[in-house]
Amino acid sequence: MKKNSIVLISFVLVFLLVHGYLAYGSNYAKKNDVHEEIVHELLFSRTSIMNRALYNDEEINDIFVELEKIESGKLLEEDVEALLYARTNSTDYIFISNVEVLNVELLGLQGNTYNFKALIQWIVIETEELKEDVEYFIQIVQEDGKFFLTSLEPVEQI
Repeated sequence: MKKNSIVLISFVLVFLLVHGYLAYGSNYAKKNDVHEEIVHELLFSRTSIMNRALYNDEEINDIFVELEKIESGKLLEEDVEALLYARTNSTDYIFISNVEVLNVELLGLQGNTYNFKALIQWIVIETEELKEDVEYFIQIVQEDGKFFLTSLEPVEQI
């Protein structure tokens, strides 16, 4: 009887440990997938808007309105300034054909501000298609259910 009780208790403990691990691991993976999706969507939208501003003849104020839908704060100010400069001066910005998020790590969450470290792959076209992997510190703010990029800094510059 004592041996059966030990086996039963061991089985229950293993079951609880495995169940807890699967629930926690599954929840962690889902959160990480959501973070990766949010970062990807914002960076993809930003890349598309910036490309339209640099390579199409769209009205600059329309571009700013689009940027305000995905950016705020310092990053928005920097992008507006860069686009105004590009419109009035000859520039040679490279064309980014795609962006991929290879890895996202949530560094912290304070209130509605998320801080991430992410490995981003930029696919650029100069004379040929090139892939460049860059690690960034990314800050995203959530307001009224929407997410906004507020900072995008390469890790080596920090």
